[in-house]
Amino acid sequence: MPNVSVVNNFPSDAQGFSDAGLTGNIAFAWNGSDGSPANGCVGFTSTTVSMSGTIEQAKTSNLKTWEDYGVPPGAVVQT
Repeated sequence: MPNVSVVNNFPSDAQGFSDAGLTGNIAFAWNGSDGSPANGCVGFTSTTVSMSGTIEQAKTSNLKTWEDYGVPPGAVVQT
């Protein structure tokens, strides 16, 4: 099967994604004036100058299967 790249667009909100809450000093938010193209994105902002080695994630309950993320049925997710 060919490789498939899935691009999430966020034109009006965070599309059900929220902060997973792994780190208390990192904020997750939708930004309507940024992105590629500049039509909305989600991002993380740190209130601390150095966050070396810090991991943060967004989560959603809206997407439960690989197909929900745009992976074709029967495809194998490798990474």
